[in-house]
Amino acid sequence: MGATAAAPDEFNSAVESMHAAKLRPEITLGTIRPPQRPAPYSHAVGLEVLRDVDTTTSAALEPDGDAFGRLILLHSPNAEEAWEGSMRLVAYIQADMDDAVASDPLLPDVAWQWLNDCLLYTSPSPRDRQKSR
Repeated sequence: MGATAAAPDEFNSAVESMHAAKLRPEITLGTIRPPQRPAPYSHAVGLEVLRDVDTTTSAALEPDGDAFGRLILLHSPNAEEAWEGSMRLVAYIQADMDDAVASDPLLPDVAWQWLNDCLLYTSPSPRDRQKSR
């Protein structure tokens, strides 16, 4: 559905913040089609990372760069209790890496910790600020 006048202000604000992020030059961002069924309101962005970037042109958001990802924001004003709130952010990340790194059994835990640290550092919610202390 994306951000519209009919969408709740909380959702519209979250969508705006997704597009207001300051990105490094090698990262391109664009709106992609979000899933329609998981929540009444959804918005998705695709991000691509390229090592050798010509910053005067925009790379296509295709999963053929060095790394590609999708962030999907879901908002349900009457969310299930399992959501612990009215919004969910779903991430999908695909990246090229050496075989030795890819086969490391600690990779999922380390990547998850990096993501959590980044989210807590950049824009923590009041609930997350309490958890991070």
